Amino acid sequence: MSIFIKPEVKKVSPSVIRRFGTSFGSHQKLWSRSETKLWTINFFFGTCVLYASRVSLPICAVAMAKEYGWTITDSGTILSCFFWGYAATQVVAGNIADHYSGERVLPFTTLVWSALTLFTPQLFDFAYWTRSPLFILITIRVLTGIGQGFHLPSMASIVSRHLTASDKGRVFGICLAGSHFGSIVAGGIGSLLIDLFGWRSLFPFCMISFIWYLFFERLTDSVLSGRRARVVFDSGGNAMQDESLIESDHFIKKKPSKGVIVATAVPWSKLFRHPFLLGRFLSTILWSKCLFYNVQLVALLFLG
Repeated sequence: MSIFIKPEVKKVSPSVIRRFGTSFGSHQKLWSRSETKLWTINFFFGTCVLYASRVSLPICAVAMAKEYGWTITDSGTILSCFFWGYAATQVVAGNIADHYSGERVLPFTTLVWSALTLFTPQLFDFAYWTRSPLFILITIRVLTGIGQGFHLPSMASIVSRHLTASDKGRVFGICLAGSHFGSIVAGGIGSLLIDLFGWRSLFPFCMISFIWYLFFERLTDSVLSGRRARVVFDSGGNAMQDESLIESDHFIKKKPSKGVIVATAVPWSKLFRHPFLLGRFLSTILWSKCLFYNVQLVALLFLG
């Protein structure tokens, strides 16, 4: 009598077999060509705004030091503590973006650093009304760094999940070019505004980041509501068309029947008690033939 139970099991589509053993959430929706252009422009503009707001405080540092009476040590501490939050966030930002989706993480963090940058003059004034202004200033800068630290990891997560391997590098490179463009624009226009209207006139331009936030939300909603081709990625990041993905999802979400569980379970206890398996297994292992002699030799050496 066979030791295996072979009940009738419903035939599973090849797509399930191909995906079995990999992440069930690996199938993603690829952007179309027009959507790729829109998202590239979106991330380029967002990165531009991000770096423009990042260099705003260093541009104003000299004027702010005169107004608040900062020493060189104070200026260096306030400017550098931004990267305490920024660098620490990079360690976990990518995992958070992959786990909770970059489309959800990026808008929230954008609102955080945009609000902190927009109200920087008011927050700094409030800090000097307290007994420990330096602590408040450092906290504001660290929180700003934490908020901005999610931008690039979230952007990389979104791009990697919606583009093929041949398009990821090109699109991500264009998006990163916005960092240099934003720094150049903020440096040129910011210096002019400070000379004409003072350093406080620079921060209201952070309202542009809220415009980008609205554009990002609108673009995300339009993509999610549209009908996209569903594909499966292989180990190399290349897209493979999957015709029966809907059936596969139904199979995965459906609770497996008792027959499927029995068919896929391995009866280890019966296998290792079966005489044929033991004889075949031991005969194929060369060192097992001299196992008892080795045990006897060890016993003679140590036990006498």
